[in-house]
Amino acid sequence: TAPLNLAGAVGTAGSETREYVVTAAKDDSYEESYAATKVTLASGAPPTIADPNTLTWDAHADAIEYYVHLDPYGNGIFGFIGTAKSNSFNDVGFTPDFTVTPPEPRVLFAATGDYPRVAAYYQQRLLFANSDNDREKVWASQLGAFRNFSVSTPLQDDDAVTFVLASLNLNPVSWLMPLSRLMVLTDAGEWLVLGDDDGALLPTRINAHQEGYVGASETLRPVLIENSLLYVQARGNRLHDLRFETDVAGLASRDLTIFAEHLFDGFTLVGMAYAQQPFSVVWAVRSDGTLLGLTYLREHDVLGWHRHDTGATGKFKDVQVIPDTSIAEDVTYVVVQRTIDGSTVQYIERFASRQITTLDTDAFFVDSGLSYSGIPANTFSGLEHLEGEIVAVLADGQVVFDGDPTATNAEDFRVVNGAIALPFTAEEIHVGLPIRFPEIETLDLDVQGTSVRGKRKRVQSLTALVEASARGFLAGPDADHLIRYTPEQWETSPTDLVTGPLELNLTASFTAEGRVRIRHTDPLPFTVLGILPHLELGG
Repeated sequence: TAPLNLAGAVGTAGSETREYVVTAAKDDSYEESYAATKVTLASGAPPTIADPNTLTWDAHADAIEYYVHLDPYGNGIFGFIGTAKSNSFNDVGFTPDFTVTPPEPRVLFAATGDYPRVAAYYQQRLLFANSDNDREKVWASQLGAFRNFSVSTPLQDDDAVTFVLASLNLNPVSWLMPLSRLMVLTDAGEWLVLGDDDGALLPTRINAHQEGYVGASETLRPVLIENSLLYVQARGNRLHDLRFETDVAGLASRDLTIFAEHLFDGFTLVGMAYAQQPFSVVWAVRSDGTLLGLTYLREHDVLGWHRHDTGATGKFKDVQVIPDTSIAEDVTYVVVQRTIDGSTVQYIERFASRQITTLDTDAFFVDSGLSYSGIPANTFSGLEHLEGEIVAVLADGQVVFDGDPTATNAEDFRVVNGAIALPFTAEEIHVGLPIRFPEIETLDLDVQGTSVRGKRKRVQSLTALVEASARGFLAGPDADHLIRYTPEQWETSPTDLVTGPLELNLTASFTAEGRVRIRHTDPLPFTVLGILPHLELGG
């Protein structure tokens, strides 16, 4: 706030009139206040060291120093004449510097229609954008003073900044995203604010350039991954990445959905979050309740989409990621809508860690599940949230039931009165909805430089390269001809995890595609690194 009760007296009588204002500099930040109410000293002679004009004002509790400004001509422009460490000042005839003037008050965001939709921090400035009355305008605070939007005359480098994104089309601002430069995403395009030659955003050096015409969704916040920005297109059904390329001093963009368009056609994205550790995955909720994941490692040019669904007619509604320092991971949380015991419910559920040290305690591969660790028992309660559902059970690292509702003993694993009973006692139990039919299906077989694609072919066997995985998988040419992998008698305990090749003979006929499908239904880890099909070629 401005200093109060500015007063003064002339040193010697005369015919000259001088007007003064004083501003205060805040302790620590040196943020300058608005000017105090001016004081007019009339009928005075030009001040000298012997007979100065004296000024006084009330001391400001937060001020570290004060700046005094003079208007000797009655033009309403006050130039800087000196600094005071206390609440008084002697003008001995200083010449005002009109390149340094007090901040000019501005009234922003003061009424309906003026409130901004978008906010961000960039280069020690607080930025706002997109009010109803100014959809294309961006306001930036003073440097280091986030609530101060005042300017000076003439403009100073640390003054507040205001600019409009003028283009061929209306560009309502959707997001302000700070990277090495300020990226402004609108619903009609992508803008880059370059600032001055050093990249500093100044009132006199804004340099806003439109770099693209895709447009960004105003409801899904983009995610920052290292030096890249991932955002949902304005239509809501495409995901793009964007990064600043120093060699061209501009933006480079890609459509990340181009190789998986079948996952997006007819749908929009309604939620998005990014989990950096441990796998660098962008999670996106589709409008039909399906959860999509994008494994994104740009430095290795790795982009991989995967689709996830969940039991009890579950629909994903939203997703968020929160760091968990206790396990050094980014933990994914989802809101899931389910039908349980005839009622529609919504649960907040957390993804389990894939760090598996001990199989019986760490292998949590069920949905909406709970765990028990304690004295041996065979009856477990507390499952009211899954009342009436058939559940999968892992006990002491062994699969008790995989959750198959068509199995002859499925009813033995239906939750009744919030509890289930096992045929034996166990100390470490994981119980939850089964993850039914998690599958991998290869694309049509082709080998560059050969005529394999045009021939009919049969996959007689395959080798699956797995890492820290259970052996209980099935494989075949399609869902109706799957064969279960059976461990050899000489192999170690079937409950031990294996890393390496697993070979399986298949029953298949000649097809034009030569596809292979792998399914894993046990509540155990199964990580496939590669699939090597062994072919017989026909005509």
